[in-house]
Amino acid sequence: ASVHTADVAAVAAVAAAVSASRGQKRKAQVVDGAGAGGVGVGVQRGAQSERAAKRWRKVKYVRQAISALYSGTTTHDVIPEVAQLGHPKCEPHEDTPCEVFKVAITGGPCGGKSSSLEHFTRRLTEEGFHVLAAPEVPTILVNGGCPFDASDPAKLMEFELSLLALQEQIENSFLRIARSLAKPVVVVFDRGLLDVAAYVPRKLWEEMLGHMGWEETQVLLRYDLVLHLVTAADGAPDFYTTANNSARRESAEEAIQMDRNVARAWMKHPNRAVVDNEAKDFDAKLKTATQHVLELVGLREVEHGDASSQNDLDSTRA
Repeated sequence: ASVHTADVAAVAAVAAAVSASRGQKRKAQVVDGAGAGGVGVGVQRGAQSERAAKRWRKVKYVRQAISALYSGTTTHDVIPEVAQLGHPKCEPHEDTPCEVFKVAITGGPCGGKSSSLEHFTRRLTEEGFHVLAAPEVPTILVNGGCPFDASDPAKLMEFELSLLALQEQIENSFLRIARSLAKPVVVVFDRGLLDVAAYVPRKLWEEMLGHMGWEETQVLLRYDLVLHLVTAADGAPDFYTTANNSARRESAEEAIQMDRNVARAWMKHPNRAVVDNEAKDFDAKLKTATQHVLELVGLREVEHGDASSQNDLDSTRA
């Protein structure tokens, strides 16, 4: 199906608006939670229930939106509240328990992925979440001595197919463990399967999908949030370096081009957040990235007295 950026944004916007409209109804759950355990205990339990329900709705909307965009037309009824628009119904995809959130963190080289992971992991841990962080598969292969030769199509095909197979296995293993835990879990993947599409010609990527027996829809459905951290080479060139990653060899110009290729590869995901380098400093960039992750799991964090925080956040939405 033909997919347009406007349709992606429209579906995501409707889902967010409906989720917000239900806020008043959910407040009553906090009061109703009071019981034999006392008002304080009841409020706490009610708040926890409200937060869990909110998390599930957000994730369900994202998964339904992805499925809708690939069901044959470009607009669909992904949630009951837009039934009056007359779009065909799309069944939800609920392959992962609602308390397991899947985040693909991506972007060009030297965008701050590792620092961002540390930043939002601390915040999520404070809120009672368990964070599982899968390693970056290309780095595993390159540091293990596997040569990356983009000049030889046959060798490139073998390298990328091996990468996809290993990435899929790592993701599945992390998700299997996540489902066994007794608390909400955020599973973070340092780059996702669709990143491979940024490193190969489109025709070769389509051949790879066929070889793996996948459709691009299936790849997108694996992630609830795609967090794109723009390379420092684009907007903060003085901070671009290859010194902190032995597998990173791109020049600043190559890093910018790679960042744009990655952005194109993920552009069809309806819950994609792009964090650029226009913030006042790197710490502000990290806070913006963390805010996107907190919103996914039903939390919200805007610093008191800093009205620009929300403006910065809104401006980075893809």
